[in-house]
Amino acid sequence: MKAVVFDGKSLTLKYDENYPMPTIVKDDDVIVKVEYSGVCGTDLHIIQGEFPASKERPLPLGHEFSGVVHQVGKASIFKVGQKVVVDPNR
Repeated sequence: MKAVVFDGKSLTLKYDENYPMPTIVKDDDVIVKVEYSGVCGTDLHIIQGEFPASKERPLPLGHEFSGVVHQVGKASIFKVGQKVVVDPNR
């Protein structure tokens, strides 16, 4: 999959065309194919080391996004093909 990632080594972002695809782990998991994403203040603070974030590197940024449901777990209330807007605070 394609992703803009922060490698934690500098104040720059990298475009990665081969970032690993997420997988369904829990029955209520959902994988969304992102169509639109923004970079917000939190992303900038992560890049500048001012906000505690996952230690995973490279770290994909852009947690405010919309897209289409690509894959769902067995107990998901969402349907493949459904358009969604993601609220990162829920």
